[in-house]
Amino acid sequence: MRLVLFLVFIAVPLIELALIIKVGQVAGFWPTLSLIVGMAVLGTALLNRQGVAVLNRASEALAAGRPPVDAVVDGVFLFVAGLLLVTPGFVSDAIGLVLLIPPVRRAIARVALRELLKPGTVRTAAYTRTSSRSTSRPEPESGEPARERPGGGPVIETEFERLSEETIDPKRRRPSDRKG
Repeated sequence: MRLVLFLVFIAVPLIELALIIKVGQVAGFWPTLSLIVGMAVLGTALLNRQGVAVLNRASEALAAGRPPVDAVVDGVFLFVAGLLLVTPGFVSDAIGLVLLIPPVRRAIARVALRELLKPGTVRTAAYTRTSSRSTSRPEPESGEPARERPGGGPVIETEFERLSEETIDPKRRRPSDRKG
């Protein structure tokens, strides 16, 4: 994780700066500046066009009663592409432009979702509060240790009380079951 943060916050800006300087030495100041501004303008125009298309697809999916998952994923990638295109530099512009290509964007999304949905990637834990300390295993009030179920994890035993005014007797039929 430290290496990733190092690359994102230190190495990438240094590479961008070195590349801008090198292109400036070869092509000159004004062509380099024009290229950086032109890429940002082109990327912004493409982003605007595709963003409207994604918004329309999301609206159509919602109108049809389907969750707009594809449109939301595309929207997230377009947002990242927009940030990369606004950031001055050739590497960020290249990555931003690649993210504007729908098949590439969907392939990256599939790989990312597959990685996120791998078993063991997401961990959840339930905590209960007993007295003033927090524990990961609930203990019954009787002081007995919590029982474990065969598959692992605690068994939570509880009691409940019906709060409605009428007590329902299971032997009696409900009013809707009566014939007359």
